Amino acid sequence: ITLLKDPIYLVILISNCTNAISYTNFIILLPSYAINAGFNKQLAAYLLSIVSALDLVGRIGGSALSDTGFLPKTWYFVGGLFFSGLSLALLPLVNTYATISICCAIFGLASGVYVGVTAIIMAEMLGMERLTSTYGISLFINGILQLIGPPICGLWFERTHSYAALFSTLGLIT
Repeated sequence: ITLLKDPIYLVILISNCTNAISYTNFIILLPSYAINAGFNKQLAAYLLSIVSALDLVGRIGGSALSDTGFLPKTWYFVGGLFFSGLSLALLPLVNTYATISICCAIFGLASGVYVGVTAIIMAEMLGMERLTSTYGISLFINGILQLIGPPICGLWFERTHSYAALFSTLGLIT
């Protein structure tokens, strides 16, 4: 309970939650978005591969780079969050497969960096002795949000029949 009174933890928790909402729903909706934009199922699947591959690179590379001391670890955390949100918010404004792929690549890489340094940031700012509690609470809340997010996004799409406002909103939430 004392963790939920810590302003530093609340900022980290809220950013984790907004990222979880955006990331999960984007991954679920991306193939449908690509097909709706006129691309075939194979190209839609490639977009998921781009996001996933660069997410892996970001998780490993972001964590490794944060240990070099080249930039403060918080910059990786905030930068990853910012660029993943920006790329998602701008995605509806592009229309060629190449530019959509670039947005997906930036989103995957930035999200990976963000996720890769989250535990490091929690340990550094809140202490190693609190890491299991802070990370556990974060994962629990993220799980709940990831359960309720897709039905809400589905209802949104059914009402608007457009991914543009949904993706822009998810990007701004991040």
